[in-house]
Amino acid sequence: MLETIDLEPLYSQYYDITPSRHLSIIFNMFVWMQIFNMLCSRKINDELNFMDGMHTNCMFIGVMIFIVGLQCFVMFGYLINEQIALAFSVHMLGLTSGQWLLSVLVGLVTFPINFGLKFVPDDWCMILGDEPEGDKLTAKNEYDELLRIASKYKFRENSNSKKMGRFVQNKEGDSFKGK
Repeated sequence: MLETIDLEPLYSQYYDITPSRHLSIIFNMFVWMQIFNMLCSRKINDELNFMDGMHTNCMFIGVMIFIVGLQCFVMFGYLINEQIALAFSVHMLGLTSGQWLLSVLVGLVTFPINFGLKFVPDDWCMILGDEPEGDKLTAKNEYDELLRIASKYKFRENSNSKKMGRFVQNKEGDSFKGK
């Protein structure tokens, strides 16, 4: 990082005017990495074609369009009003085209990483939820002990569920149980 003679960051004279441009680049890179990771995360069983069937999921497409649109709004908001840039702590003049290109290219790195991870054998990764029976029993005993201690202090005595019965009652005829 470039510094002045006083060992202050070179851009420190602009602190009061606008957030730093390099932090805006980092923010933009991070968001694009997340957007591309969302695409890669559509298929979780080591399927290589993560785009397969995407056109059938309108909700996913809508969410992706919203997120991409919001990111563009945040980064180009200074064109509408400079207060938008300040609200999102991005540089007042946005990013240059080269910085945008860099941000998106770094975001695209998620594709080869995801592709490589598809070939990692499952036995190299730890398995969650496969605890030994002794650990499960210990956890259950500890939880029961916590409930016993909590019941001594009557934390739930004044809750609505105690006052009104087990559950809050619906209005007559407005029940999901189909009386």
